[in-house]
Amino acid sequence: MVSGYCWVCERSLPPSKWGVCSDCRSEARAASKRKRPKPLIRTPGDMRAYREGIEYRRQQVAGFSRWSFLLRLRALDHYSCGAFNCVWCGIADIDVLCLDHIDGGGAEHRLGLGGQSIWKWLADNSYPSGFQVLCRNCNQKKYLVQR
Repeated sequence: MVSGYCWVCERSLPPSKWGVCSDCRSEARAASKRKRPKPLIRTPGDMRAYREGIEYRRQQVAGFSRWSFLLRLRALDHYSCGAFNCVWCGIADIDVLCLDHIDGGGAEHRLGLGGQSIWKWLADNSYPSGFQVLCRNCNQKKYLVQR
């Protein structure tokens, strides 16, 4: 058999061995342990601060969700003239209602917003014309028919 050499220190290895010798491997492991950051939570006070941070983030998300939901409701109210129902089938379930671009082009419009919510864009632009309220089924049906 051919004996190999360690890739790091170039010492000869026993027959049928190749790669990195055990000394270089243990040095690499020790070096990676030294590079690891220490845990952030070391005391009960750190744990309390961590939990308070999580709770604060939950409140932020809940607040954003409420704000986003209100923007959505205002837009649906405006475009459905207060009826909150689908223009095509008449379903009045608020959870399935969505906004549709009457002339198509919704994907391009969303890409042009650059990450901004369509609901916020509508509010900022005083609810421009060209939109209608459809349920998700009718919106999908309209998309499939237009293709």
